[in-house]
Amino acid sequence: MKKFIYFLLIIHFTSCSNESQENSNDDQIIGKWQLFNSIESGIDVTNNCLKKSEFTFTDNNKINGEVIIENNNNCVSDDGLQTGSWSRNGTSNNYNIFFSSRSNVLEITLINDHTFIANEDDVITTYKKL
Repeated sequence: MKKFIYFLLIIHFTSCSNESQENSNDDQIIGKWQLFNSIESGIDVTNNCLKKSEFTFTDNNKINGEVIIENNNNCVSDDGLQTGSWSRNGTSNNYNIFFSSRSNVLEITLINDHTFIANEDDVITTYKKL
């Protein structure tokens, strides 16, 4: 009988530890995000085209998406599809974004489970989760 109880305890603890390992990729940044506003040198430069900009963070630490800008009254992709990778800085709400087409690292801050802010040079951009 003791062996049976030990066996049940081992199964219980093994299943709990596997469950926590499976959920380790459940990061709030994972999902599709859309530009909400963009402030450049203190001026809101958000327009309908910029609001079409979207990025998707995947559970395998990849990112892809594009920035949409206005050009001659048309909405066009700024640099085409951008791809790269992301990593979380420890347990903080700060992330590093590495785009394949860029040499610098973009740092973003997750404000809550549906808002993040990217701060690059004099531009502060807010994204909302879809």
